[in-house]
Amino acid sequence: MVDKFIKNDAVCFTHGIPYALVIGKPRKQELPNRISVLLWCDNNTYHPGQELNIQPITDPTKETSLNPIYFVKDTLINGQKTRFIIGSEYPSIWGKVIKDN
Repeated sequence: MVDKFIKNDAVCFTHGIPYALVIGKPRKQELPNRISVLLWCDNNTYHPGQELNIQPITDPTKETSLNPIYFVKDTLINGQKTRFIIGSEYPSIWGKVIKDN
């Protein structure tokens, strides 16, 4: 189930590995309570509350010299500006949507 979605508008196979980001709650009990799914070259739009059927895929960084185009956010922590990769606070997988509900 989608909690948060960040759309990807980058063109595939250009300057890096673009991905859309879905942060959500998996149905399977054996998985962590919340995960980040990096949807490689997915330009679709998903909405909070939407259920997606995700199929894990091979890490595309292992097949190319390109690096992911990360979504980053700046924040202040104790007066220090800090940058972090959005979604990195949860376990992550590369995947693709094989059927959206």
